[in-house]
Amino acid sequence: MIILSYINEKVKFWDYSYRVHLHEYDTKGLLVNANNESDALDYAIDYAEKHGWEGLFAEPAECTQEELDHMICGGNSSRYLSSSDYVRIIKLD
Repeated sequence: MIILSYINEKVKFWDYSYRVHLHEYDTKGLLVNANNESDALDYAIDYAEKHGWEGLFAEPAECTQEELDHMICGGNSSRYLSSSDYVRIIKLD
């Protein structure tokens, strides 16, 4: 699925625009309006969760604390990304 519009608003009114890539095979990324990278990541994680991208997320009950410590956690539900090594957040001009 290619997202060509912003996932959180159709009109840009935040300070910055970002392209967020949540996994290693994500070549297009998600366009997000946000005030900072952390907020952009939270919006992207919420979007992925809302649209059923469950393969991106790790289940904390199935992971050791050491594994969780190396994963990115975000979004309203504090979801852990199983492929945190591949997350990229690019600030757009």
